[in-house]
Formats: sequence, C-alpha cells, structure tokens
Amino acid sequence: MLRVVATQAGEFTQLLDEDEIGAVLAVLGVFEVIAGLSMGAGGAVKRWVLLGCLAFACGFLLVVFEKNNTLTSTTIGGTSLIMYIAAGCFGVGDAMFNTICIAQLGRLSEDQVRTSISFACSQ
Repeated sequence: MLRVVATQAGEFTQLLDEDEIGAVLAVLGVFEVIAGLSMGAGGAVKRWVLLGCLAFACGFLLVVFEKNNTLTSTTIGGTSLIMYIAAGCFGVGDAMFNTICIAQLGRLSEDQVRTSISFACSQ
C-alpha cells in the first residue's frame, strides 16, 4: 500500500504536463470530496477501507499502464483521459483509506489518554 501512495505522491504528477497538473489534481480533489461526503452517510469502517484500497490499486494500475503506453485513450487538453480517471481513483482512495486510518489512529490515542487520565486520578 505504501508503494501505491508513493506513486500517487511522486511519480503520478511527474507524468503530467506542467500546464495540466492543476486540472488533473482538481479532478482528484473533486473525487476526494465526493467520496468523503459518501462516507458521511455511515457504514462499516472495514468496507470503506477496502474500497479505498481498491481505488488506490486501480489508480496505480492505470498509471502503470499509462507509463508503459499499454492503454490508448483520448486526450483532454493534451493529457490522457486515463490520467484523469487515475486521479479520480486516487482521490477516492485518499478519502476512504487515509481518512479512515488517521481517524482510527486518533481514536486509539484518544482512548489511551482517557485510560491514562482515569488511572492517574484513581491513584
């Protein structure tokens, strides 16, 4: 999973033209917001994490295919449609996987602080 996140953060943007980075990353942001709002409806945490992993994996594979010129697609402003789709996948993965993991880690540390405080007060 770390390799996928590193690909999103490093190699993905290097494959884009400088003039198109803003548009592609805007797509990433829009999909991240949509996924975040959909998670607000509730549901099982494991399901969101699994969907986030799946979205990251799809984005990663699309970037690999694009980098190796395996897929041919139409272009939007000089950038392959595949890169826009990969950006959408990375946005969904970021919202679902990263947000849930950070929230769960926050809950763990919050519970430890409460336990430590209640233990200290009982002494």
